[in-house]
This record gives sequence, structure tokens and C-alpha cells, in this order.
Amino acid sequence: MSRLSSTGRLLGGALLVALMATSSPFSDAVPLPALDPGRTQPLDLRYQYAANSADQYQVRFSLRATRSTFVLPIDDQVDVSGSMDFRQGFQGLDEARNAVVFHEVGGLSLSYTSNGEAIATDQIQGRLAGVTRRLKLGGQGQVLDEEILVAEDLPRSLPHLPRMADVWEWMRLELPVGSVSLGDNWVQQYRYAMDSSEELPLEFTLTATHTYLGQAQVSGVWCAVIQTTLEMPIEIDPPRAFQTDQPILGRGTGRAVYYFDADAGRLVGGQVEFGLVMQTHVPDNPIDFTATVSLQFERTS
Repeated sequence: MSRLSSTGRLLGGALLVALMATSSPFSDAVPLPALDPGRTQPLDLRYQYAANSADQYQVRFSLRATRSTFVLPIDDQVDVSGSMDFRQGFQGLDEARNAVVFHEVGGLSLSYTSNGEAIATDQIQGRLAGVTRRLKLGGQGQVLDEEILVAEDLPRSLPHLPRMADVWEWMRLELPVGSVSLGDNWVQQYRYAMDSSEELPLEFTLTATHTYLGQAQVSGVWCAVIQTTLEMPIEIDPPRAFQTDQPILGRGTGRAVYYFDADAGRLVGGQVEFGLVMQTHVPDNPIDFTATVSLQFERTS
């Protein structure tokens, strides 16, 4: 088993609390393709970057979040769904074959409903279009450097709006060094620091355990099938307004599957299902927050 670690910063409110894990209703809902029993040879999994090239993905997502508290800026129930085009362009390579990468968001379609009432999102979609950032990626997909080039400007009046540039965090698959055989697994960890108030800082660690299951044809391409389990314990120190030293406790769990073209060194697609529960019972300020998130993506060019 090998171990990978990375640090990421997800910007923006309670949506991305929800985007950190999967609840039991979704934990077994990620379907797997039919594996080829004849393809059992070990594979060397490594990204193969090419300067002046690009990968284009179609991404679909949905979220449902519910809460009961007056501290977090969350409606009683919010449903968000939509799709977007996500472009990963490779500008150049250094001597170690690390890639300078640009991410860009476009083609966004978004639906936002709060307590059953549809909210207009035309202006929001315009703010999200063209969001970009620059990264340097290693051959195993690890982030070596990153910089936000065009930041998003989202209203706090609409919580749970997705930070589109950070959807990639859920698409990103880090790979082990060397070849993998059937059943091999490796661990990837993320530390997420989210924008939040000084009274309620939000920082969590998500652990993803990846397992190589075998090979299957996906969109006409032979791919390594990688199944992932997600675990995220939550313990938050309460703000002073709570007038208690009892922490806010919660847990996120989930499953994902990724399809990786080992010959081309490209991620072909995947699906991730998340769920989250946070609860505390403080006098005069109870919190009961749940969220479920689904995300699917596929490479289109």
C-alpha cells in the first residue's frame, strides 16, 4: 500500500461542507462496469501530459442540503443541480515532466431551489463563466503549486452555490508510484480549509482509499477501474455565541469510481456520491445539518 497526501482549499460556504463526503443512502449506489476477467496484468498508472493540449469534461452535479440553525447561513432545504464544461489545458512541461495546467469553466447550466421556490440564476451563471486557475501537476496527479487567476464572485444570499473551479477537487485522482495489481490500494488525503466566519472556522480532513479492481471498456476505451471509499470525521469547536464547550460533531462517508486510460495516461470519467451529517444540541441553538451530493463527469475530447 502506498500513501499520498495533498492540501486543497475549497472556497465558499456550506455547499462545500456538503461536498466532502457521502452518506449511507448513496454509499452503495455507484455502479461498476463489467470487468474483463482476462485482463489481470499489473498496470503502471501515470498521467502523460502533453504541452499545448487539453482535456474537456462534461460534469453533472446535484445537491440537497437541509438544516435547522440560525448560525450557519443555510436555508431549511436547498436543491442545486446543473451541468458544466470543464477544460484542463496543458501549457508546458518542465524537465521532470511536471505540467503547467490551466482550468477553465464554461457552458454552465444551473438550477437553484430554496424551500420549493425556484431562484433565478442567470446572473450567477454569468459570474461563474470563465473562472480560471493555474496549477503545476506531478506525474501522479499531485498538486505542486496553484494560483487562482480569476476568482468567483458569488452572493452570500444564495448558500450552497458550487465553486466551479473546485469541482475539480472531486474529479482529481492521485495515483500510486509504480505498477498496481488487482486488489492493490492506496490512500489519498485532503485537508480542506473553507471560507467561514471567525466564530465558526471550518477545516476538515478527507481520506480517500482507492482500490484497483481491474479493467473494463468505458466509452470504447480500455480503462483501469478504481473504486474509492471516502471518510471524513468532523469535530468543530463551537463559536462563543453557543455558550458551551461542547463541539459540533459529524461524519461524512461515501464511494466513488474512476476510469483511467493507462495507455494514454488520461482520466476518462467517474462518479462520486457524498453525504454529510452534522449535529449538536446546544440550548437555544440546536444544529441539525445533512447534505447529499452526486457528481458525474466524462471526458469529451
